[in-house]
Amino acid sequence: YGRTLAYVYIGEIFVQEQLLLTGHASAAHYAPNTSMRNKLDWLEHYAKKEGIGLWSSCPTASSN
Repeated sequence: YGRTLAYVYIGEIFVQEQLLLTGHASAAHYAPNTSMRNKLDWLEHYAKKEGIGLWSSCPTASSN
């Protein structure tokens, strides 16, 4: 697709982690960028389970 896939940091802040933790993203993994897969999947699961951010508007998704 002609795009660059990367983990993004602003100083010490891992942007993907913050977006998932606050319920403002869902995790997607594309090789070769899969080294953080387990952590990012867990953060998405946590946000869904707790109904954080956008997941608060998706009660059926929260129960997964």
